[in-house]
Amino acid sequence: MEWLLACALHPVTLLTVGSAVGGNLRYYLGRWIDTQEWPGSLPWGTFVINVSGSFLLGFFAVAFLERLTPARREFYLLLGTGFCGGYTTFSTFEWETYKLLRSGNWPAAPAERRR
Repeated sequence: MEWLLACALHPVTLLTVGSAVGGNLRYYLGRWIDTQEWPGSLPWGTFVINVSGSFLLGFFAVAFLERLTPARREFYLLLGTGFCGGYTTFSTFEWETYKLLRSGNWPAAPAERRR
């Protein structure tokens, strides 16, 4: 039974499970947000996900790396690195910025990408 706990707490297992859950949540939440009526033509799904993911990452870092004992680093691997890594993604932000620029919607694209 000890080997099962060792496998469950292995960094690769924690990262894999966290990434899978975060990636699935990102997909379904992003699709739901994109079906809502929002003002403007911004990619609101990506915006909401990246802002909420950044907030969660900060919360997990403080909670599991500073407030709790160092033995809780496994939770940070699972939730901070795995979940938040799968939940947020900079590549989607870049792709949606590119699509905004290509479609001529320059005001909605971030200023850094217009240079």
